Amino acid sequence: MTSSGKSHDSFISVSRNPDIEAATATLSSAFSTDPVTCWAIPPDTQERGRILDTFFAMTTQRLLTQGGIVAHTPGYQGVITWLPATCSLPSEDESAAFLDLLQDSVGPCGPRVRILMEELDRRHPQDLPPHFYVVCAAITPAMQKSGLVKRAEAGIRERLRAEGTGGYTEASSPSSMLLWQYMGMKRIGDEIRLPDGGPSLYPLYMDASDI
Repeated sequence: MTSSGKSHDSFISVSRNPDIEAATATLSSAFSTDPVTCWAIPPDTQERGRILDTFFAMTTQRLLTQGGIVAHTPGYQGVITWLPATCSLPSEDESAAFLDLLQDSVGPCGPRVRILMEELDRRHPQDLPPHFYVVCAAITPAMQKSGLVKRAEAGIRERLRAEGTGGYTEASSPSSMLLWQYMGMKRIGDEIRLPDGGPSLYPLYMDASDI
C-alpha cells in the first residue's frame, strides 16, 4: 500500500512501498563517510559498498515491516526514514532474530553493527510522549548544497505538525547535531558513546508544542 503527500516545497513523497534499491543507494552514499558508519563498517573493509548496501537495505526493510515510512524526493536524491508513534514494536525474539541475520549478512563488520543497533535500542528514551523516530535523513553528496537540506527540514516539520506528535532522532556527528538543533530539536540525555574509542551519537527531541 502506498500513500503520497507533498510538502509545500514538493520535497516529500511518502511511501510504505518505496524503491528500496534507490533509497539504499542514497543512504549508502550519504552515510559512507559518517563517523558512526565508519566505526561500524570501516573504510578499508573489503567489499564495503556491498556491505553498506546490505546494511541499509535490511534495516530499511525492517523499518517498513514495523509500519515505518520512507519519504523521498522524486528522484531519491533525498531520503528520510522514520517510525511513527503508531508503529508496531517487535518482540525480543524477533529483534534477536533480525540482529542475528543482520550480523551474518555484513560479514566481518557484524559484531560492531550489532553493538550499534543494540545501543540505539537500549538508549532510546522510554519517558518521551508518543513521537516520530527519525531513523535516517540523507541527501546525496552531490546535492547537499542544492537547498534540499532546507526542504527536507520543512518536510519533516510539516509531517510532525500534521500528526500532532513530537520527533526524536540521534545525530551521528556534531555537524548533523547542529543541523537538527537549527531545525528546533533540543539535546536530551547523555551522548551515546560507542566502545573501542568509537564516536558518539547525540539524542535530540522536539516536543509537539514546539513545532
